[in-house]
Amino acid sequence: MGGYFDPLLAFVAGMRDRGFTHPRYVDMLVVADDVDDALERLRTYRPPARSDASPGAEMADRLAAAVAP
Repeated sequence: MGGYFDPLLAFVAGMRDRGFTHPRYVDMLVVADDVDDALERLRTYRPPARSDASPGAEMADRLAAAVAP
């Protein structure tokens, strides 16, 4: 999109590089240079695999245990 979002993408990459966000979350972003590419990437999107080491995994497990019958 003409580089419009380049500063935002650089900011997100900086957050990842400095440890403020997990690379898994950055990998969730769909980035494309044109509309057709964006639509194709959205159509074929598969989220990154969750692992026990992923941030939030412990919280999700505790939440699931708290609401289990």
